[in-house]
Amino acid sequence: MTLFSRTRLTLAGLVAAATLSLSPAAMAQDFLGGGTIAEFSGCEEQGWSNPQMIRARMRLAATATNGMNALSLFLTDGTVTLTIPDPLAPGGTWRRIWGGAVWDEPGGWDPRPRVRIRNVFVIGGATPATAEDLLIRLRVRGFNWMPYCEATVVLALTRR
Repeated sequence: MTLFSRTRLTLAGLVAAATLSLSPAAMAQDFLGGGTIAEFSGCEEQGWSNPQMIRARMRLAATATNGMNALSLFLTDGTVTLTIPDPLAPGGTWRRIWGGAVWDEPGGWDPRPRVRIRNVFVIGGATPATAEDLLIRLRVRGFNWMPYCEATVVLALTRR
């Protein structure tokens, strides 16, 4: 291999690496923030009635590797996880998701909960993948293993 060939291959590799590192898919897809879980309906059996302040972490779906948005909600005495299929966009229909929680021990929610995404406000970008900040409001049906329990989750998140 000549010096010219090596130089050309090296430059091609550097250009490819630079192109990939600048693409939106390569940008960090983690958001951190907080909000509330409130507007409980049918959740009295487990004592859910007052608004709960939460911390939150959201990892957006990476279309090349998976189509799921992972949302973790951290309360003072436990953690709730919701896995929401893409797209992360408002809609009037209930979508089946995956849910789980860790209170005394970890467990998956069965039956699987549903979510209705009410609002997604993108700040500093055109889509959630390019946003600097996200404001999200969603309604969860089947919250915390209770089929008739509904709760509203409101979050303000910033890119980490």
